[in-house]
Amino acid sequence: MGSNSGSWDFQASGNSYGARRRRRKNRQTVLLAILAVLIIILIIALVFIISDMIKNRKTGDESLPSGGGATSAARLEDPADHPASLACDGSDITYMLSPADQSVGSYFLLDLGSETEISKISVLSYHSVYYIRSAVVQISSDSETWTTAGDFTGRPSDSSSTVFDVGGAKASYIRLVLTSGADLPWALNTFAAEGPGGARITPRGHIAGAIPSGSEQNTGAGTAQGPGGYTSVVKSRADIHTGTLILVGLNNEYIFPESTASILEMYDNRTPFKDASGNTVYSYQIGDVKLCLLDAAALVHLNDMCDDFYRETGINRLHVGTNSGYRSRQTQAELAGKYQNAAPAGFSDHNTGLSVNLNIFENGSSYEFDSAANPNCGIALSWLTKNAYKYGFIDRYPADKDEITGMKIDRFHYRYVGFPHAYYMVKNNLCLEEYLSLLEKEFPFDRTHLNFAADNGKNYEIYYVKAAPADSTTVIKVPADSSYSVSGDNYGGFIVTIEK
Repeated sequence: MGSNSGSWDFQASGNSYGARRRRRKNRQTVLLAILAVLIIILIIALVFIISDMIKNRKTGDESLPSGGGATSAARLEDPADHPASLACDGSDITYMLSPADQSVGSYFLLDLGSETEISKISVLSYHSVYYIRSAVVQISSDSETWTTAGDFTGRPSDSSSTVFDVGGAKASYIRLVLTSGADLPWALNTFAAEGPGGARITPRGHIAGAIPSGSEQNTGAGTAQGPGGYTSVVKSRADIHTGTLILVGLNNEYIFPESTASILEMYDNRTPFKDASGNTVYSYQIGDVKLCLLDAAALVHLNDMCDDFYRETGINRLHVGTNSGYRSRQTQAELAGKYQNAAPAGFSDHNTGLSVNLNIFENGSSYEFDSAANPNCGIALSWLTKNAYKYGFIDRYPADKDEITGMKIDRFHYRYVGFPHAYYMVKNNLCLEEYLSLLEKEFPFDRTHLNFAADNGKNYEIYYVKAAPADSTTVIKVPADSSYSVSGDNYGGFIVTIEK
């Protein structure tokens, strides 16, 4: 019994020791597992930190200042990866990124195609760095006069859209215009409109551009009224060289602006159509993609004009040749050195970006409008003669005005001046030189103003203000409660246009 009892005690003691070893081993296993989990968590955290650092290097530092002093070194995303179409693709995630820094007057415009009833406008600029600092949302029926729907500010960390209730207003165009600047591009995620029933309005086209300096446009919203129902705007001497009514020619040199942000390539801004076979076609053709350029304001109306010509005639052979729109100083100098009849740099109407040469291009050949070799020439010339003014374009050098314009060229040069001016000039057989002279002599601000009703059902009032001497500013009286625009004439003063 004693021997058996001792044996049992030894076995019990051995079993207890083995259990303790197993418990220690289990604790070690658990501790090692916990340590492994902590190491994995630490590795994952490091991966996220490194990934975030790389992302910030690609998209910009969130600690960058939000105002105009932000560094342009943060422009690390390629605008080509964020085209303008992404601002109106129906997604709040994708966004357009501007190729130029945020500057006052930069805009994004929706062309609705025709006057449309609008209930709401939605805007979203959501990006940690490239959000819009401040802007204004405006609507217009003719792209000449604009009414403000409200102010807009983007957000770096809130993806909620700003919605403007416009109460069923009718408009053909909607635009967002930046009202402050920053040394950074600007992102626009969403710019969309709804009809009265809540249905999304699909725009016919869209353009991103910049309003030229000096082309003042009033919205009639909250401006302090002065004596006689007028308030004042102040223009510098340099502002006489800007606007859609500037006169450029051999006696009036164009003053090239520092920025060409308002000059756009025509190729990517045309309206796509589908032909009978379902193929994509355009209402007009162009020459060299990089050398067919036009000012954004003129381009909107050129598109409208060519699109309507195509709809009404079925002809999409209108053509803008290489260097037949905007020409830079360098391009004009090169042409002047190559062609004897080309104007010197700065003295061509093409330098403004408001002029375009049109012809017919078919079967690999181009035909001037007076050519009898192509039947489409006569059709195009007849249609443009009758309708171009409706889109703000004039025949810049009419055949019976050679002695006044000093230019004797073929009839293919169309110049954008804006609807009311084009209407009055065509109806009264005036070239641009005659029209500006008439306004200066007969319709100054302190005398009778030019008033007329146009065939679009609207009334217009126009008057001239002589510019102050060099190195002085000019105070211009403008209406406090009506939409207006101001353009320089490029030699002596300003033209104020009011839509009633």
